[in-house]
Amino acid sequence: ECLCPPGYQYDSVLDECYLCGTGEYSVTYNLDTCIDCPDPFMNTPQIATNKSDCFCQATYYKDEDKCYTCDNKFDCTNSSQTLENSIVIPGYWRTARTLDDVRPCMYPELCIGGQGSEDDLCVEGNTGAYCLLCLEGYSALSSGVCVPCSGGGNLAKTIIVGSILFIIVIACILILYRGWVFKKKQAKNQVEKRGRLKKKLDGICTLLYEVDFDEYDDKYHDNLDELQLQFVLANETLDHIMLNGVPIPNFIEDGLLHIIEQTENLMDGETHTIHFDNTLKTNIMYLNTFDLHQIIPPMPMEGVSTVFKIMLSYVQILVSIPTIFNITFPINFSNMMLNLDFINLKFLNLLSFDCIYEVNFHGELLSKTVFPVMLALLVFIVWLCVKDKKIKSRCIQGFLILTYIVLPGTSATIFKTYSCEEFDGGATRLLRADYGVDCDSNTHGLYMIYSGAMMLLYPIGITALYAYILYKNKDDINPARDNQAANVGTVLARRLRNEKLKPFRFLWENYEPQTWWFEIFECVRRLTLTGVIVFLMEGTTSQVVIGI
Repeated sequence: ECLCPPGYQYDSVLDECYLCGTGEYSVTYNLDTCIDCPDPFMNTPQIATNKSDCFCQATYYKDEDKCYTCDNKFDCTNSSQTLENSIVIPGYWRTARTLDDVRPCMYPELCIGGQGSEDDLCVEGNTGAYCLLCLEGYSALSSGVCVPCSGGGNLAKTIIVGSILFIIVIACILILYRGWVFKKKQAKNQVEKRGRLKKKLDGICTLLYEVDFDEYDDKYHDNLDELQLQFVLANETLDHIMLNGVPIPNFIEDGLLHIIEQTENLMDGETHTIHFDNTLKTNIMYLNTFDLHQIIPPMPMEGVSTVFKIMLSYVQILVSIPTIFNITFPINFSNMMLNLDFINLKFLNLLSFDCIYEVNFHGELLSKTVFPVMLALLVFIVWLCVKDKKIKSRCIQGFLILTYIVLPGTSATIFKTYSCEEFDGGATRLLRADYGVDCDSNTHGLYMIYSGAMMLLYPIGITALYAYILYKNKDDINPARDNQAANVGTVLARRLRNEKLKPFRFLWENYEPQTWWFEIFECVRRLTLTGVIVFLMEGTTSQVVIGI
C-alpha cells in the first residue's frame, strides 16, 4: 500500500500526495489536511514534518511558539531567528538569552552587541549591567570605557588631573590673599576720608535733632523734618558703603561736605529770610536726588555671591539629570556631566582611583557624608578657640557656605541609596547609582539605615537650620515691617549695618527684604530636582514631565 509521508497531505479524490503549503506541516502518514504553524508570521522549509520546523519570518524572532517583532533591538535581517540565537544590535544589553528584556545602554559605545548576554555584549574590560562596571585590573575613563590599569595612560591622567586640581587650589588661595591685601590697603587709604565725612554727617544729624522747632515759623517745620530725614538716609547709606569697603569718589565727598557746611551756616544765620527758605529747599532737593547707593558702583566682589549661588545651583541640578531620568542622552552631554560631577564632591570621576583602591557607591556615600562633617567640626573648633568677633562671624559664614555647597550633591547621593532597578523578571535588584551593588544584600540594608540617619542631618537638617535662622531674624532682615514708609534704600542700609545679621548674610543678601524666606524655597527646589524626584514614578515619562 502506498502512503503519503510526513510533510505531505493526501488527496483522497485524486489519490495523490501534495507538499504542505508555506506555514504548514504534517507529522504522520496520509494526513488529509496539513497543520498550520502556531503563528501567522511563521514559515516552513519545503518539507515540514514537525511543529519545530516552523520558523519566523525576517524582522521577527521566535520565542516558544510565537513570533515577536525585533523592535530595533535584535538584528533580524535573516529568518529562523529564535530568542536564544538572536543577535542583539550594538547599543543594547540583556541579562540572559532566554529573556526578551533587552534594554538600551546609557553609553551605547560600551555595548557592542552580538549573540549572548551580559558580558558577551560588552567591550573588552567592561562588565555588569549596561556594561557600566570594570573588570578587575581595569579603570574607567570619563567616557565609561574601561582600560587596563597597567597602561601608562591612567597614571599620567591621575598625575595630570591631580596636578591641575592642586594648581587650582593654590591659585584660589593666592587670589584670595591678593584680594585681601588689596582690600586692606584700599581700606587704609579710605579711613581718613570716610572718617572725616562720617564725622561731619554725624555732627549735622545731631545738630538737626537738637533744633528747637519753636524758634522757627510753622511754615519751616516740614522742610526741617525733611532735611533731617535726608541727612539720616545719607548717613545710613554711608554706613553701608563703609561696611562693604567701597571707595568714595572725590566729587561725592566734596558735594556732601559742601551741603553740610551750607546747612551749618544756614542754621547759624538769620532764620526768617527768603535766603533761609530757598537754601533749605535747595538742600532738601539736592539730598533727595542724591542716592549714594546708586551713584557709587559696587565692589567687584559684591555681586559674586549672587552669581556663585546661581551658577552652583544650575550646574548641580544639571549634572544630576543623567542619573535621575531613564533617558539615553548624547554621549558628549553624558561625558560633560560626568566630568562636572566633581562639583558635588565626586572627585574620583576625574582620577583613575579604581587602580589604587576599589570604591563602590557605599564608599562614595561615606565620603560625601563624613567629609563635610569633618570640615564643619574644624570650623567649629576655630570658632571656639578665637576671641575676635569678626573671625567668629567669618566662621559662621564659612559654615553656611559649606552647607549650601554640599546640600544638593550629598542629599542626592543619600536618596540614591533607595533607588533600585529590577532585572531577570524581578529576581535581581541592583542599585541604579552602582550596578555592582545588590539592593537585597545585608550590607546594603545597613547602608539604607545609615542613609536614613544622614537624611535627618543633610536634606532635612540643613533646610530646617536655614528656616530657623531666617525666621528668627526676619524682623531684622526686613526692618520695614515696623515702618511701611521707609524706602528700599533705607531698609537695605539698616539691615547691612546690623551686626547681628552679618554672620547669616549669605542666606538673605541676594533677596528683597520682604522675601526673607526665599532661601528656604530655593533649598526645597534644589532638593526636589536633585534627589526627591528619584522616587516620583521613576523610569516613566511622567517623571520627566514633573522634573520639567
